[in-house]
Amino acid sequence: MWFRQKLSQNDGGLPIRHVCRQEDNLNTYYWNYNDLHSFGHQTLIDGNLHLNTSFIRLIDDDAIISRISIIDAFRTNELNSIILYVAAENGSDDNLTLFQDDNKLIWIKVESKQSGNYRLNFHINKGDRILQSFLTTNSTMDRLEQTVKSHLFFYKHEGRTLFVISNSEQENIMHRSNFIAYQVIFNQSIEIDISMFFNDSMMAPNHNDFVYDDEMNKRQENFQANFNEKFHFGHHISAEKIKFARIILSNAIGSIGYYYGYSLVDSEQSNIARPYGPIQLLAVAPSRSVFPRGFLWDEGFQQLLISRWDPKLSMAIIKSWFSLMNENGWIPREVILGDEARSRVPNEFLVQHSSNANPPSLLLSIESLIDRRQFDREWLQEMYPRLFRWYQWFNTTQIGPAKFPFSFRWRGRNSTTTFELNPKTLASGLDDYPRATHPNDEEIHLDLRCWMALASRLMSKISKVLEIDDKFQEYYQILSDDHLLEELHWSNEYQMFCDKGLHSKNVNLKKFHRDNRSWIEREVHTPPHYDCVGEFGYISLFPFIMTLLSPDNPKLETILMNIENPEILWTPYGLRSLSQRSLYYKKYNTEHDPPYWRGSIWINMNYLVLKALNHYSKIPGPYQTRAQQIHSRLKANLVQAIHTEFIRTGYVWEQYQDDNGHGHGAHPFTGWTSLIVLIMADE
Repeated sequence: MWFRQKLSQNDGGLPIRHVCRQEDNLNTYYWNYNDLHSFGHQTLIDGNLHLNTSFIRLIDDDAIISRISIIDAFRTNELNSIILYVAAENGSDDNLTLFQDDNKLIWIKVESKQSGNYRLNFHINKGDRILQSFLTTNSTMDRLEQTVKSHLFFYKHEGRTLFVISNSEQENIMHRSNFIAYQVIFNQSIEIDISMFFNDSMMAPNHNDFVYDDEMNKRQENFQANFNEKFHFGHHISAEKIKFARIILSNAIGSIGYYYGYSLVDSEQSNIARPYGPIQLLAVAPSRSVFPRGFLWDEGFQQLLISRWDPKLSMAIIKSWFSLMNENGWIPREVILGDEARSRVPNEFLVQHSSNANPPSLLLSIESLIDRRQFDREWLQEMYPRLFRWYQWFNTTQIGPAKFPFSFRWRGRNSTTTFELNPKTLASGLDDYPRATHPNDEEIHLDLRCWMALASRLMSKISKVLEIDDKFQEYYQILSDDHLLEELHWSNEYQMFCDKGLHSKNVNLKKFHRDNRSWIEREVHTPPHYDCVGEFGYISLFPFIMTLLSPDNPKLETILMNIENPEILWTPYGLRSLSQRSLYYKKYNTEHDPPYWRGSIWINMNYLVLKALNHYSKIPGPYQTRAQQIHSRLKANLVQAIHTEFIRTGYVWEQYQDDNGHGHGAHPFTGWTSLIVLIMADE
């Protein structure tokens, strides 16, 4: 934690920086380097305060050395505080003890039944230390900041009133505790080393030749060399953009977290939420500030990048996700484990529904590992039974109506609401993207059918690799058959692939007034009938994205034409999610639910489009040259737009506005936006 020793002019509170929040409005923060295993270096800029945090893991000595430096870049002469703390999650099973040696060396001993014993030494290397103080108490993980605030007291020092942490008079500083905080108040700058030792020695290991800065420089050079070897950027990519790509990769790696605890899940037989677990997960958090947890749909895209850098790490993360699978083959779409994670999630999203799916995007990463032959056969053999069970779960629980063989339908849409312009389809990952206006069991979803084609293709590949009976090739041939796909999902009227369902083309949100109250509700002006949902956008591209169309299919020309049309998907910054001609383009879904997948540019879908364009540009056919030309233009637009916005704002973003390319939504968002690294490297 850190804060300035003065109250905020906005709300009169003490502006403590602690958990990663957009509301703190930092200028920027990012990992310059991070390989997860051995070292990392991070920069944070908070107004006049410039922070650098780093760590080096010393494998032979079983130790981690971290360094934190803060500089007042504007030399304001204001006092600032940094609070370093240790918190143990296991309550009475852990014990923390604070030691102080002649006011020079501060160290904390941790005794833990679960994670073992270790020590942390704190040493101020340099800086303008004014005062230091300590706090030993108990706290839960989700209330650490509140605990600190409740133990801040006024303290007069050389004519200044300071906010200082301390135990209250009623608390015994030596009592058994699970939370110890160490505060340093400083003026212009401070640099502190924190050494974490897992061996029995109470002091630092003897390194005659170890100099922190030298070792950090050496590891950064090795990282850069490895980065250059793994990602081949063309001569047209500038050195500045290559540095940007390295930062994005480092942020993706630096967002990997380990999560443990219970999730809340309701079963198909009961609407009662029950604890599910204990479970553990290794996952990439898409956004440290807004989504600091695992998301199934996001992870598949994130692992496309991680697997290029470190295939073994990626395989471990993918395996971790499949370890969450229940006996039926269902995997949670969002994993919220423990009090700390739950404190960051609105109540309505806490419970996971075991009847609802999420796009099986992890299959993209698994297929990439197999195609590049960067997988372990033992890992794949271990994964196969769970992959088979997942496949079977989709193929039995998400099937469409019997009258439409080989069709599929996402579950979880609200068929009774009148307060949404178009009932959301959260299971699809595309949330408010327009589907049939009146959900029922008869609708069929194009994107899910294409995901199942991908799943069948991958399962067939795995069967061949493992030399076992291939039960999937025939099913893949059916799902990838152009004519069968067109019978189900092509509309001659709209000249597009589409969902089909009970749909009205004339709906809007209207404000009503009655009995001194007002509300907004949907009006349906034209009765719904079973039809194509003729709103061209990302979903319309799925047969193309999954490369299910033969290279000479004339439908391919129509899709390429719509991609290039500025009134439909094309912008100078990437492909928008929904056509400008759509009834739903940039429309709110409820009074308080702004457009999400209704016009903004999303990098994961643009990446899949580029991948498909690359595929068709290498296969002989009438549209080969056009696919190659669109690929070149789209890639250039995306790279320029995302890099420009990073320079302008200091962040990469969840989505980008289609009219000016400005970032929108969660930031920093190095989930699937990190795919820009693969886009730059033509992978």
